[in-house]
Amino acid sequence: MIESQDSLAYAAPISLLKDDFKNLRPNYRDAFMRDRDRIMYSKPFRRLAGKTQVYAAGYDDHARNRLTHSLEVAQIAKTIAVALKLDVNLVEAIALGHDLGHTPFGHAGEWQLNEILNYKNEKLNKKLAIGPYLSEQVIEEYRGFKHNLQGVRIIVDLEGNKLLGINKITPYTLAGIWFHSDSPRDPKKHSYYNKYETNLKLDLFPLAWSLEGLVVAKADEIAQRHHDIEDAIVCHFLSPTDVIGYLEELFNNPEIKGSNIYQERIYRFTELKNIGSSSNFSKDEFLYALSGFIVDLLVSDLVENTTTKLKINNFRSSEVIPKITDISEARQFVEFSAPINRMDKELHKKLKKVVLNSRGVQRMDSKGKFIIRRLCEAYVTAPQQMPDKTIFAVFREYIRNQRYMIDREINYVKSKEGHIIPISNNYIMSIDELQRLSKPTERISTLQYQRNLLSGIYEQSYSIFASTADAREALDYCLKGDRSDGDPIEPSLKSSEGPRKLIFNTLLFKLSLLRVVCDYIAGMTDSYAEEEYRKLYVIAPDILG
Repeated sequence: MIESQDSLAYAAPISLLKDDFKNLRPNYRDAFMRDRDRIMYSKPFRRLAGKTQVYAAGYDDHARNRLTHSLEVAQIAKTIAVALKLDVNLVEAIALGHDLGHTPFGHAGEWQLNEILNYKNEKLNKKLAIGPYLSEQVIEEYRGFKHNLQGVRIIVDLEGNKLLGINKITPYTLAGIWFHSDSPRDPKKHSYYNKYETNLKLDLFPLAWSLEGLVVAKADEIAQRHHDIEDAIVCHFLSPTDVIGYLEELFNNPEIKGSNIYQERIYRFTELKNIGSSSNFSKDEFLYALSGFIVDLLVSDLVENTTTKLKINNFRSSEVIPKITDISEARQFVEFSAPINRMDKELHKKLKKVVLNSRGVQRMDSKGKFIIRRLCEAYVTAPQQMPDKTIFAVFREYIRNQRYMIDREINYVKSKEGHIIPISNNYIMSIDELQRLSKPTERISTLQYQRNLLSGIYEQSYSIFASTADAREALDYCLKGDRSDGDPIEPSLKSSEGPRKLIFNTLLFKLSLLRVVCDYIAGMTDSYAEEEYRKLYVIAPDILG
C-alpha cells in the first residue's frame, strides 16, 4: 500500500497535479514512483556510470562517477526525507535524475559546451557563418548549456518519444532537477532553456517547487563534500593528516563549539582523530569513520534546522507551494544552521584550492575540454560523421524550433490585437504571405494551421524520409551554400506536401545543428568521447572500425 499523503504535511501535494498524473494505474504505484522508475530504467541514467564526477572515469577503481554519486545523493536525501516526513518516492526520483544532463569529463565538459553555445569559439562560428551581422535577436534566444537545465531537456524532448516525456514525468520531479544546482541560471547566457519553464508548472499554479526538491539540492552538496574528501585521499591528493587538520581547524571554531551539534558530535570527531593517528592505521577504517562523521554532521544539522523553520512558519505544502513563485524565496525553508553553513563553505573552499586546482585534476579537465572542442569542430564541419539517429535529431530539433517560433508569433499577435502588427519572419511563411494577412484573427488562424502541420511532421519525423540515406541527403542539401530562406526542403520527403510544410531558414538550421551536435557530445561517456576522438583524429590501422 502507498502511504497516504495525509500523514505527510510537508510533502509535495499530488492533489495539485493535473488529473493525468493523479489517475494513473496500477494503483500500487503513484505518480512519483513512476517518475523514479522511468528515470532509473532510462539509457541516460545508465550512461552516468561512465561519466566523470571529479576524477576521470578509470582514474581509480574506487573513485566516484556520476552514477555512484546519484545513488549516494538518493540515499542521503531519503534519510532526510524520512526525518522530515516528506515523500520519499519523489525525493528518490529527483535524486536519481538530478545529473541526467551532465556531460563527459565533469564540469569541465559542461563549461566547454556552454562556451561553444554562447558562440565564443571563433573557429566554429566561422564554419557556421555565425557572426554579428546575422540576426542577433534569434541568436540571443539560442544561447547556453547547463547540466541541470539539460536534464529537463533530455526528459521532455530528447527522450520524450521513447521512454520518458513530459506527459509521464511530473512537474515536481522536473522542477527538482531544474533547481538542484545552487549556481543561478543566467536568463541571457542560458536563454535556450527558457522555453522549458512551462514544464515546471502545476495545473493551476506557476511553479512546482517542493521541499523534496530542496532536500535533494542539499543532499547533493553533502554527498559532494564527503566524497570529494574521500576521493582526494584515495587518489593521493590529500593525506588523512591533512583532512584531520582541515576539520579540526573548522570544528574548533568558537561559533561551532557553542552549538548543540558540536556537543553531540565531539566524541565522533575524537574517534576519527584516534583512528587517523593510530600506529595500526587502516585507510579503509579511516574512510569509513570519515564518511560517517561528515554525513552525520551535515544531515543532522540540516534536519534539526529545517524542522525548526517549518514549525515556526506553520508550514503546510498545499498552502505554501501555490503562494511562492520564486525558488530563491523557497530555499529558506531547507538550510543548514548559520555556523554549520559557514563551516561547510570554508571546507568547500579549502577542497577546491587543494584538490580541484591540483595538477592532476587540471590536466584531466583540460584534456576533457580539448576533446569536446575537437569533437564539436569535427561534427559541425562534417555532420555526416554522426549516427543516423543524430541526423534525424537535427531535423527534429529544427522542427521544434520552427514550432516554438510560431508559438511566440501567435502569442505576440494575440497580445497586440487591435494594434498594427510588425511583420517578422516566423520561419514557416514568407513575409509576402504574412503581409496579405492584415487581420490578427486571420494571421493567428494561419499560424495555428502551420503549427499543426509542423506537429504532424514532428510526430512522424523518423518516417518522413524514405530511408536514412535520404535523411542524410536532405542534411547535405540544407548545408549547401546556395540555399535561400524560404526554400522548401525538397529531397526525399515521402509526403508530397512535405516541401510546403518544411521550409528552410539558414540561421535556424545552423543553430539547430550546433545544438544537436552538443546534445550528442553531452550524452557521451568519457570513454566513448575519447574513442570518438581517436577515430576522428588519430591515424591507426583500425580507423575504419
